[in-house]
Amino acid sequence: MTLCSIRQVEAKDLDACYAISLATGLAGGDASHLYCDPRMMGFTSPRMRCSSPA
Repeated sequence: MTLCSIRQVEAKDLDACYAISLATGLAGGDASHLYCDPRMMGFTSPRMRCSSPA
Protein backbone atom coordinates (compact mmCIF):
# COMPACT_ATOMS: atom_id res chain seq x y z
CA MET A 1 0.00 0.00 0.00
CA THR A 2 1.33 3.44 -0.93
CA LEU A 3 0.81 6.29 1.48
CA CYS A 4 0.65 9.84 0.31
CA SER A 5 0.94 13.14 2.04
CA ILE A 6 -0.77 16.41 1.32
CA ARG A 7 1.37 19.47 1.77
CA GLN A 8 0.22 22.77 3.19
CA VAL A 9 -1.10 25.28 0.66
CA GLU A 10 1.41 27.92 -0.40
CA ALA A 11 1.11 31.34 -2.05
CA LYS A 12 2.49 29.91 -5.31
CA ASP A 13 -0.63 27.69 -5.50
CA LEU A 14 -3.07 30.60 -5.76
CA ASP A 15 -3.43 30.67 -9.57
CA ALA A 16 -3.99 26.90 -9.72
CA CYS A 17 -6.57 27.11 -6.94
CA TYR A 18 -8.46 29.83 -8.81
CA ALA A 19 -8.40 27.67 -11.95
CA ILE A 20 -9.78 24.68 -10.05
CA SER A 21 -12.50 26.81 -8.46
CA LEU A 22 -13.53 28.14 -11.85
CA ALA A 23 -13.42 24.72 -13.53
CA THR A 24 -15.71 23.23 -10.87
CA GLY A 25 -17.72 26.28 -9.83
CA LEU A 26 -20.97 25.43 -11.57
CA ALA A 27 -22.23 22.44 -9.56
CA GLY A 28 -19.00 20.60 -10.27
CA GLY A 29 -18.73 21.82 -13.85
CA ASP A 30 -17.09 24.64 -15.75
CA ALA A 31 -18.17 28.11 -14.61
CA SER A 32 -15.77 30.07 -16.81
CA HIS A 33 -18.55 31.35 -19.08
CA LEU A 34 -20.16 33.06 -16.07
CA TYR A 35 -17.20 35.28 -15.16
CA CYS A 36 -15.30 37.95 -17.08
CA ASP A 37 -12.48 37.75 -14.53
CA PRO A 38 -11.47 34.21 -13.56
CA ARG A 39 -10.64 35.40 -10.04
CA MET A 40 -14.21 36.54 -9.40
CA MET A 41 -15.25 33.17 -7.98
CA GLY A 42 -13.86 34.60 -4.76
CA PHE A 43 -13.63 31.40 -2.72
CA THR A 44 -9.98 30.59 -3.19
CA SER A 45 -8.03 33.44 -1.63
CA PRO A 46 -9.84 33.58 1.76
CA ARG A 47 -9.66 29.80 2.13
CA MET A 48 -5.95 29.81 1.39
CA ARG A 49 -5.35 32.56 3.92
CA CYS A 50 -7.31 30.71 6.61
CA SER A 51 -5.49 27.46 6.05
CA SER A 52 -1.98 28.89 5.85
CA PRO A 53 0.11 28.60 9.00
CA ALA A 54 0.56 31.78 10.98
